[in-house]
Amino acid sequence: MIRGLYTSASGMLVQQTNQDVTANNLANVNTVSFKKDRAVFRGFPEMLIRRMHDFSPAEPGQAEKNPLIGRIGTGAVVDAIWTDPTSAGLRVTQNPTDLAIIGRGYFVVMGPDGEERYTRNGQFSLRADGTLVTTEGFAVQGTAGAIRIPQGGNLRIDSDGRIFSGDTEVAQLRIVGYDETPGQAPPLVKAGDSLYRLNEQGDGGGVRDLAIGEREIRSGALELANVNVVQEMVQMISAARAYEANQKAIQSQDGTLEKACTELGRV
Repeated sequence: MIRGLYTSASGMLVQQTNQDVTANNLANVNTVSFKKDRAVFRGFPEMLIRRMHDFSPAEPGQAEKNPLIGRIGTGAVVDAIWTDPTSAGLRVTQNPTDLAIIGRGYFVVMGPDGEERYTRNGQFSLRADGTLVTTEGFAVQGTAGAIRIPQGGNLRIDSDGRIFSGDTEVAQLRIVGYDETPGQAPPLVKAGDSLYRLNEQGDGGGVRDLAIGEREIRSGALELANVNVVQEMVQMISAARAYEANQKAIQSQDGTLEKACTELGRV
């Protein structure tokens, strides 16, 4: 019975994490290029249980044994938070510094700690010195370092990521990607502010620069978040119901324990 309390409590903790992940998805429904998360659960090993002090007839060549009742679950745990990488479409803005990646790939920016970070959020702008930066002020990287665009020219970015000021090519966007490996986690994990960093575990072999034929850039558009509000609300209601079911199981077992201690103990 005490084991049942722990099993139900683990179920409540799992559903609490599920609620937190779903709430975060809903909060970012309007965040450019946001990728929704899903909590992945794993059950603890099941336990084989038998009746005590009740031996079944011995089979030929075998000792007597307790009759088998069945298997009982021993709880669950959050195994991982999985990010859904699928795209959800584009929103046209006509702003030449708004960029979207069609298909695979990530923009490279210089993070706050001086390390490279990766993002699909192409809502860029120009600083006074012509540096192309993210909304948080991180410099966007090209194949030759930070991208600086001369003032006064007609800015144009083609589908290969080449940046033109008038008729002069001034920079080339650096786009990276990775090759998916079955059974391994992606090499990038979320780092906040729509940024990704390399997975410290090193799964998936890291990232590499994508060749021009492997990526496509759309200027004047932004990638939408892949969050479906209706699906997330259904997920949240389902998690709440599962949480309540585990809560009621704990209350029921607590009542049974109370009777065992107060009433049976008198006999």
